Amino acid sequence: MTPVCSLPLDSSLPSPSLAVLGVFSVESHGDHESKRNIIRETWLPSVASSGQISAFFVLRGQGANSTVREAQQHRDIIFVDAPAKADRKTGPLYSLLNWMRCAVQTWPEVSLVGKADDDVWINLPGTAEHLRGSLARLQDSSHPAPPRMLWGIMETFGWNTSSV
Repeated sequence: MTPVCSLPLDSSLPSPSLAVLGVFSVESHGDHESKRNIIRETWLPSVASSGQISAFFVLRGQGANSTVREAQQHRDIIFVDAPAKADRKTGPLYSLLNWMRCAVQTWPEVSLVGKADDDVWINLPGTAEHLRGSLARLQDSSHPAPPRMLWGIMETFGWNTSSV
């Protein structure tokens, strides 16, 4: 199977893990490194106390040059196999599809895969509590095992670049 992402050296998750969260960012549009650093200083440290939600920044890696040093320093960036310079119309779809493939291939034991953007604040302990409650409710119902779920804000994208 061809790898769809490049992982940090220590990308193992605590066991058992509730969820893995991909925080989407880009290499060179605006001040995204600053946004990532603010996240690292504010809500990302709560990952350890969140109840087993692991979070990584997700960037498109083909041609990504300026973030290599940052990735080596922080070890919290996953590069997906997509063009770093993809435009606004196709880039987010490349990121989403490859993040989903990456997460499922890398952590098949994790039921929940999340997606966020680098311009949000997330209460990870509260999110973990909500997800545990949702899974418990599903287990109380007729489901023999909780289904895999995509959680987060859902956006729609398409490949038709002629439409706006």
